[in-house]
Amino acid sequence: MKTINTLLLISLMIFSTNLFSQNIEIDYNKNQNTITLSNSIFERVLKIDSENNAFYTSSFKDKRKDYEYWRKGNDEFTFQLDGNKITGNKKDKQFIFVDYIVEDGKENSKILKVYLKGSSNTDAHETELFIYYQVYEDLACVRKWMEIKNTSKEEKVLNNLAWEKIRLDPWGGPSAQIYASYGRYKFKAPYVGGKDDPAILVKGQKGTYILGNEAPGVMKYIGIYDDSNGISIGLNPSDHDYPFRKHLKPNEVFTTPQSFVMFSIEEKPEDCLENDLAKYIRKYMGVKLFQREKRPLFCYNTWSPFTTNINESMVKEIANSLVGTGVEYLVMDDGWQDNWGDWNADKEKFPNGLKPICDYIRSKGMKPGLWISYAAAKVESDAFKKYKEYAVKDKNGNPVDLHVSSNKQFTMNILSPWYDYIKERIFTIVEDNGIEYLKIDFAMVKSAYVMDVERSGSYDSRAQYKGREEFLYLSYIKLTGFFDELSAKFPELVIDCTFELWGDWHIIDY
Repeated sequence: MKTINTLLLISLMIFSTNLFSQNIEIDYNKNQNTITLSNSIFERVLKIDSENNAFYTSSFKDKRKDYEYWRKGNDEFTFQLDGNKITGNKKDKQFIFVDYIVEDGKENSKILKVYLKGSSNTDAHETELFIYYQVYEDLACVRKWMEIKNTSKEEKVLNNLAWEKIRLDPWGGPSAQIYASYGRYKFKAPYVGGKDDPAILVKGQKGTYILGNEAPGVMKYIGIYDDSNGISIGLNPSDHDYPFRKHLKPNEVFTTPQSFVMFSIEEKPEDCLENDLAKYIRKYMGVKLFQREKRPLFCYNTWSPFTTNINESMVKEIANSLVGTGVEYLVMDDGWQDNWGDWNADKEKFPNGLKPICDYIRSKGMKPGLWISYAAAKVESDAFKKYKEYAVKDKNGNPVDLHVSSNKQFTMNILSPWYDYIKERIFTIVEDNGIEYLKIDFAMVKSAYVMDVERSGSYDSRAQYKGREEFLYLSYIKLTGFFDELSAKFPELVIDCTFELWGDWHIIDY
């Protein structure tokens, strides 16, 4: 890594010119020991406090209203290692600033990468951090994430993690209006957001900001004034029903999900969400649906009103009736298969298999789609008989069903050989039948169908994870790997995943 002096010289001679042309500036001020992230509408100042071995935000301002949101006392980040609290604030004096670099991001953005090293004689002394701040040219927004490295020779337990921990005041503090649960409901502080809160709007008398958490499903946590007038964005604490925990091996690096803080000057809350937030999602989050030249306009799914009562002749009748309606995708939902887990076409309902009916749908000017449950297996299926030892387990070590309340099927653990089996099975189904829209049911960590904490996650300890807390998060990470592979293999495939598992903007077209 380059020295600070060399990097400063590069920043002054090269980066400043490039950034200025894109309306983005990332400037290091040697005299003030600060790094400023800014564009024409906002700025965030990061303080390198060498005297106190600290690194934290010292200003976060919306230039359009000349309003300072920042208040003293923020931690910048916080987490626990083996029960010890780690922060970036000057009170704890735990980190030494080592270096920084500036990188090009996608869509005319810039990324600041800050390198911190734990101070000796503190709880952070065997820890290194890389903190990322991403800035865009046309939004008052900072996207943030971290890498946490265990540099010790022993395994450490990481939990109670918030990678964005800052005090923001929209003037009015706890009396501000909080719009949460996908913006549908209004609350007063304190408020803690979960899976239904990928983004929360906080509106005060003088300022308005949006907090976003890109963590998956039930793991996301957004705390608003849960302590003083601070905000926390991270993963669930240890006392939560769905807590986060990670055992960091020696020299292992954990990369957090991403989050963002965005300022808005729109008067109406709905305009904040539909303008500023919508621009961020469509332009910068990389959602494939918005990158298509022609976006899907209309999809018909057989579930309503037919539920599982579908067959080849009925789907043909549906396809015939949809000609000329503008429907682009006809999706065959539950009922097409023999056994969950095996995922073969039901021989009585679809005696010719899926390929002929998929071809028929295409002949009518539409694209065929299919529903499948990723982790569920019927007890009579060949797949369950082969992989039954890899079923998700309850506290007593018994197989559990997270999809519905039943003893006729069980949920399979994707941190096991089941993953390779179901990936191959889904890939084959898509390729052999020319499936162009895949609706995947992911009742495997937390289900929308079973409201029981005791039946969410797996209590089975295996080599790849240690206990339920690690299973919760690592299952999501494994799932994103599956999405990446599926999308790479079939780039035009529309992937529709059930909201109860993701709880954010990855609902459709991963």
